[in-house]
Amino acid sequence: MEVTKNDAPELNIEHFQNLIEQVRDVIFSISPQGLLVSLNKSFEHITGWNVKEWIGKPITDLICEEDIPLASERIASLLNGKTDNAVELRIRKKSGDYFAGEVLATPQMNDGKITGLLGIVRDITQRKQSDALLRKLNRTYALLSEVNRAIIRGRSTQELFDEVCKISVEKGGFRMAWVGLMNPLTGQVTPVSSAGVTGDYLERLQITMSDKERGQGPTATAMRTGSHSVSNDISSDPRMAPWRINALSNGYFSSAVFPFVIETKFMGTLNLYAPVANFFDEEELALFDEMAANISFAMKIANEEVQRKRAETELLVAKDKAEESDRLKTALLLNISHEFRTPLNGILGFGEILTETVNDPKHRKMVNTIVLLGHRLLHTFTSMLKLSQLEAENLKPTYAICNFSELVKEMLVYFKPRADVKSIEIRETIEKDVILTSDKAMLKDILFFLIDNAIKFTHSGCVWITLQKGFENGGEKIEFKVRDTGIGIEKGQLDIIFQAFRQVSEGFGRNYEGTGLGLTLSNRFASLLGGEIQVESELGSGSVFTLVFKTWQILHGSLTTVEQTGINVINSHERINSKTESPVKVLVVEDNEANVELVLLYLGKKFNADIATSGKEAVRCARQNDYDLILMDINLGSDMDGIQATKEIRSMKNYSSVPIIAVTGYSTKEEKERILGQGLDDFLSKPFTVNELLTVISHWIKKPGGG
Repeated sequence: MEVTKNDAPELNIEHFQNLIEQVRDVIFSISPQGLLVSLNKSFEHITGWNVKEWIGKPITDLICEEDIPLASERIASLLNGKTDNAVELRIRKKSGDYFAGEVLATPQMNDGKITGLLGIVRDITQRKQSDALLRKLNRTYALLSEVNRAIIRGRSTQELFDEVCKISVEKGGFRMAWVGLMNPLTGQVTPVSSAGVTGDYLERLQITMSDKERGQGPTATAMRTGSHSVSNDISSDPRMAPWRINALSNGYFSSAVFPFVIETKFMGTLNLYAPVANFFDEEELALFDEMAANISFAMKIANEEVQRKRAETELLVAKDKAEESDRLKTALLLNISHEFRTPLNGILGFGEILTETVNDPKHRKMVNTIVLLGHRLLHTFTSMLKLSQLEAENLKPTYAICNFSELVKEMLVYFKPRADVKSIEIRETIEKDVILTSDKAMLKDILFFLIDNAIKFTHSGCVWITLQKGFENGGEKIEFKVRDTGIGIEKGQLDIIFQAFRQVSEGFGRNYEGTGLGLTLSNRFASLLGGEIQVESELGSGSVFTLVFKTWQILHGSLTTVEQTGINVINSHERINSKTESPVKVLVVEDNEANVELVLLYLGKKFNADIATSGKEAVRCARQNDYDLILMDINLGSDMDGIQATKEIRSMKNYSSVPIIAVTGYSTKEEKERILGQGLDDFLSKPFTVNELLTVISHWIKKPGGG
């Protein structure tokens, strides 16, 4: 179709400007004075400068100072009406760095006059980097030239040196070639490889950089300057005086030395000796310079490979040591836990029994103090063990459905006596049946630490506990708040309270007990469970700690108490024996005399208990008697542990479904899972209370098939 003048579309300036703004290159225009008139948005993207900052400023202010003469010359040439090719200039970014710009400009004409320049700048930094990489690859390929085959064949620098010397003599026609390496401590250059006619020349070299005579020859000069050193006439070169006679007798009439340089360090030299004088010309020297550079590169790669392998070996050794350290640490913690909890079980157990039997007020106070300090010791040890597990990443959540409301109420029952002692009022606003998926043990620890801190740091007034569901950003959330009227925290100390072993008062003059781990563990547990702890505080007025969980963890409905918490509290022995009036027959397997006595006291007259103090004795008792339930300690000494004893007992026909409960000083989740996977039915960690023991027994005695 023929297009007439009237058919041609009208130029849309706005559309044209939009197109310019979309161009990834910088488009600019300058006045005849070299001042910037316009810039597109790509200028901001590439340089980081704001366009408005540069309008009206000289374009040369953006150019590297060393490139300004070239830029000024090109601008002047274009303003005079001459056309020119693109020029490469370094353009300054706002960061102070420069990028390589390919600049092409053309004069702007108006009524036949040049009114400025219109140009385009393309960032060619990436292209130049690619070019540099290509040159580096080409340099690597250059190894395939005169000595590349030797470099490829060589498995070590020594093999490379041997091959280079041999090739130089056989292919290059040299009388002799040798490679020397310099000792950086002594400055002495020692031959490490050679080929050709050597005689005793190398044995008598004795080149030392500091020697007044022998330190001025071609080899030392090349090492000192980093450039090749040539003696095209050994017979007349004064620098060769110390070696002249020996050299000429071996047929060396000219020589050249090429240094090996690795990252500005002079490592050695390649020394070539020709059978005729004036052998070396510029073309050959350039070739051997490249050859020496390639050898230097190969040495660098070889050294890096040696260092890499050494580093890998050291890393593997360090990894093995770290893993062994972790294993030893874990084993130590488990052993400490067991050895700590087992005697503490007797201390706390007998202490609690004495609190109910001692009538003298003074003695009862002493017993209560023993129990209180025992619980404090247990709490301290447990906190440190959990922190260690967290740091070793050995503590992972086990999710189940929990009734948050009931857990909070359970905690308040526990803490109310402590609050009463300090005359602190506990207020509560707890929404019913707040249910979520979480790790119950971790969640209880968080509640314990937050409420414990509030009571500890409050001397008068109240602690207000609230639990409610709410909404945030269109989703549901759960908020558990602990507000107190305690001492409060300075704003400058809010950042340290979640750090391990840190407290508001520290040092010898600290005012409060504790390890400073409660908030640390609470915060880490909350993070593991997908929640967060927020804190607000004012010194002297109190603090508010808020535990928040978001939508995905919240469930709707209600659970029974047993489903929520898994707790079935027993207040007497009557519930144990609902199935029959005859005593429940129990085998207690325990090698600690104090714990045996304590368990017997806990079991009372409603149980008919036999005692086995070793694994073998437990197996023998099981063969001779029919027990309704077995309480099995795990660590029983050297003859047979509790797990081995359990396997022996399980192999008996009448014990396939009899409940066997682990009663042990081990307490970690990993140990519990390991033990329960060995044929035991339940797990009770020492120290335990009478209610905790009877709760577990009641659960299994009433279970169908149990007893």
